[in-house]
Amino acid sequence: LSRLPINAGSPHTVKALIENRGANTLYNLNVSLAISGANTFNTNIIIDSITSGRVDTLNFASFTPANYGANNVKVSIPADDLLTNNELNYTQTVTDTVFGYADSSSPTTFLGFNAGQGLFVSKYYMNGSKIVPGVKAFITSSNTLGQNLYGVLLNSSGQVIDSSLVKTISASDTNNWVEFNFLHPPVTTTSNEYFYVGIAQLSGTSGGYYPLGCQAENPTRKSTFFYTSNLNGGSLTEATQWGRFMIDALIGFPPPFDASVAEIISPVSECNMVNKTVSIKIENLGSDTIVNGINNMVASYALQLNNNLINVVSENVNASILPSGFYTYTFNTPISLPAIGADSIYHIKAWVNLANDAYIFNDTINRIVLSKYTPNAPVVNSISIPYATNGTFNAISNDTVYWYANLTDSLPIAKGNSFTTPVLYSSETYYANANTSYDLNVNIGTGSVVNTST
Repeated sequence: LSRLPINAGSPHTVKALIENRGANTLYNLNVSLAISGANTFNTNIIIDSITSGRVDTLNFASFTPANYGANNVKVSIPADDLLTNNELNYTQTVTDTVFGYADSSSPTTFLGFNAGQGLFVSKYYMNGSKIVPGVKAFITSSNTLGQNLYGVLLNSSGQVIDSSLVKTISASDTNNWVEFNFLHPPVTTTSNEYFYVGIAQLSGTSGGYYPLGCQAENPTRKSTFFYTSNLNGGSLTEATQWGRFMIDALIGFPPPFDASVAEIISPVSECNMVNKTVSIKIENLGSDTIVNGINNMVASYALQLNNNLINVVSENVNASILPSGFYTYTFNTPISLPAIGADSIYHIKAWVNLANDAYIFNDTINRIVLSKYTPNAPVVNSISIPYATNGTFNAISNDTVYWYANLTDSLPIAKGNSFTTPVLYSSETYYANANTSYDLNVNIGTGSVVNTST
């Protein structure tokens, strides 16, 4: 790495490619790593044998920098017949807040989707639990003036989980490093896993353009640089032909106190929603433990009608939650969501208040719940008819009535408040149900036909 964050990037492993360009096999080749400058570290690896033309990838023992500043990273082999390619030096800056592969040199090529759209991203590994508040990318002058870009953060699966606002590139942005700040960094805390950051290129407003700067690297390091035409991420294609992407990840620390409602667990859409339990899942996104009795936390829920909250319920949460931990809180006060005459839609809002929580954008969550209407069973009286005649039933219901020959039938034989039987030669039982227009819930009543002889 050219820029290494002292906490999020440690311990750090230096990798090197060793190629035997000579005609003979080399034995017991001593490859040394020497780090000097702000930090010092020395180690080596012995290659038992390396045949002519073979390339080996070496992973040196990891090191943990203790000081901020510039390191010189040198990988070397003993003197041989050609001395000019026996060592490589690389400048690495130890920072507190930045991951980066690109060095201080200018880009050697421009990269873009021409007139199309897509993502260019670099892959990093986060040690510990940190937030990624933004991304920096080198934006070229390749018809980028007036074009629209935004920053993206992807999880280890390659899915976009946060983004910045769309930025229209100005003249001062071209041929320069541009910062894109994400909208919800504490919500997307990254812990001990790979992640991706980059830029999203939107379709060109005045022809094709190539916004991202790249630096020559031969060979380009593997499993590091990727692209996709899908703005949501997903399946990423590795890029090895354009060198290293000039994309830096900005790193930050989670706030000490940050409680979030991650989910409304209940109620869910169902019938007979009277005195239903309300449960929520609270997540501690802060770096400190939420301590019961010390950090005062209050959970609330309410119904939302237009822009107004009604029937607000607030209760103290007596629980301790570790960082990155969850706690399910069930309110003592239930909620009733009646379905009046038809299926009814309710908007439930839940939120949590924690003392000293400065990041309030993730405190609230909303859920739409469908209270499913169950109509009353239709009222149908039995009838008596003469032998070998038909009869007519009349049902009393405020809902649509369907008629069935058998209780377990799925297809009705008639629809409406009245039903005329076929000519009957024996007593029969028919079934009527009252149904909403949504065909969700059914109540069934019965009606009997009794044949009489005259």
